[in-house]
Amino acid sequence: FMCHGKPGNNMWGMYRDHLSETYLSMVLSSLQADVLITGHTHVPLYMRVDEGVLINPGSLYTFDSSRATSGTYGVLDLVSLRFELYDARANQVQPVAMANYQKGA
Repeated sequence: FMCHGKPGNNMWGMYRDHLSETYLSMVLSSLQADVLITGHTHVPLYMRVDEGVLINPGSLYTFDSSRATSGTYGVLDLVSLRFELYDARANQVQPVAMANYQKGA
């Protein structure tokens, strides 16, 4: 499932500090999805639970100078659900702690 903000509201984003594993599990189950790809926040995010993964690859660019951009994009392996975050300016894997979040880690 892919949406701009969060399911049901494209003007609200999903932030790691506002998400619990229980909430994400319920969202994935209600969507009947293994993968939820979101945006809106411009902040990279990867969170994995038993039901699947939540991904926000950040943003490559912003037209609004008042908003920050992470300069990142992501690649998701659909078989393993492994997500790698890349810094477009450095042309390398971006070691972002949020991108490496694993259940129980």
